[in-house]
Amino acid sequence: MMDCFKCCALSMLAGVIVGGVLVVSNKKVESGFKKGTEVAMERFEEIKESIEEKTKKQSKSSK
Repeated sequence: MMDCFKCCALSMLAGVIVGGVLVVSNKKVESGFKKGTEVAMERFEEIKESIEEKTKKQSKSSK
């Protein structure tokens, strides 16, 4: 059973390495990946700000 987990972990590591090489070597994929990362970070910031605003409103209303 332990051999199965080791094989799976090794296979995932190999997939990550191959995927990383493909992304770095392919400029179109790399630019798309960067754009997607930027969009995700913007969405994360928006969600974070909305949560902070809701928290502030709730704390003001409870006083």
